[in-house]
Amino acid sequence: MRRVTTFVGEFRIMADARRIFAALTESRAVRTWWSEHASVEPRTGGAFALWGRFTPWIEDEALADGTCTRVEAGRAIAVRWSWRGEANEASITLTERDGVTTIAVRHETRGDLGFGDEAPWLLADYWLTAMGNLRAYLATGAALVRPDFRDRSGDVVLTVELDAPPPAVWRALTSAPELNRWIARDARVVLTVGGAYSYGWTAGANKEPSGPGTLLDFVPERMLDHDWWYPHEAGANGEPEGTTSVRWELHPVEDACTRVILRHRRPPFDDPRIRAAYQLGWASFLVLLKDHVEAPPIPLRARA
Repeated sequence: MRRVTTFVGEFRIMADARRIFAALTESRAVRTWWSEHASVEPRTGGAFALWGRFTPWIEDEALADGTCTRVEAGRAIAVRWSWRGEANEASITLTERDGVTTIAVRHETRGDLGFGDEAPWLLADYWLTAMGNLRAYLATGAALVRPDFRDRSGDVVLTVELDAPPPAVWRALTSAPELNRWIARDARVVLTVGGAYSYGWTAGANKEPSGPGTLLDFVPERMLDHDWWYPHEAGANGEPEGTTSVRWELHPVEDACTRVILRHRRPPFDDPRIRAAYQLGWASFLVLLKDHVEAPPIPLRARA
């Protein structure tokens, strides 16, 4: 039996449904916030082809086989496409109320993407990043953070600007209660070099501690450097063994904003599949961080 991986999520954006539908289905708009290249024909049987450096595992047009399977103008669209030779289907449904649109996403992959039990997190990271970029595009005309999946350099580096001053961003990264509000489960932070720095995450069949564990270096309100470790599971996620490190740099910019540069330092990836997963994961981190420090009236992620 083929593996089936499913992601179901809801996102909320302060914009009317027709404007969001247009951003999802007009090729020019899609190229601004989602993919480098796009050919979208919003009709059943029409193209929904995304490719280029901002689309994981679909760098070339020849691989962009996306097709619309259902279209309800202003309300819903469903798409079928291939990732790494595996069949994917996603539906996006829009429901508007009082100027806020809830975007319900269901994504199903039939086949093995090569990430084992971590595949649902990959789909979640993909959609959280996409919806964060969609919201930014509707508000500013530009995407928030778009990883370059053609980048084969050793470090994963992403940059984002946040509408919050460095002290607020620093607290979000170094206060255990704050970390628990946006990314951690049971955070522990000891602000000293060599001290504990943990999200309280576990992974793998043996529930081993994962993610960050130790604070390597810091400069208050300017830089945070911690280790990173994820258990190797042969045949599952294919991730290389060993501890790596992550550095957050906070740079003040005008109007009390902060430019955050995130750098995951690790040996070069032999497998671009794994590198893309890290790029998506860190991009979704930055979307969550933005939501937390800016505290919008309507958070991006809808919760029950």
